[in-house]
Amino acid sequence: MLGLVSLGAGMALALSNEIIMSSVQPERAGQAAATCETAYEEGTTLGTAVLGGLLVSWYTRASSAGTDALDLPADLSTGPPRRRPKP
Repeated sequence: MLGLVSLGAGMALALSNEIIMSSVQPERAGQAAATCETAYEEGTTLGTAVLGGLLVSWYTRASSAGTDALDLPADLSTGPPRRRPKP
């Protein structure tokens, strides 16, 4: 999933940079590059915040529901094996 997102983001970023930089006059290339970089930084910050919020929501819901919500194998959801006391 992360690889697919990275591939799409990489292609979109390269395309948007090319479109932005080719549509401005050479003397305004610095401003265009700064605007493009600022949009990229804001997008990654917003994306990180949204995905982080979703993961925290999932983790909170899963941990409050117990191990049944995690769909773990039966031997993992029962916890570690108990040791027998030595006689």
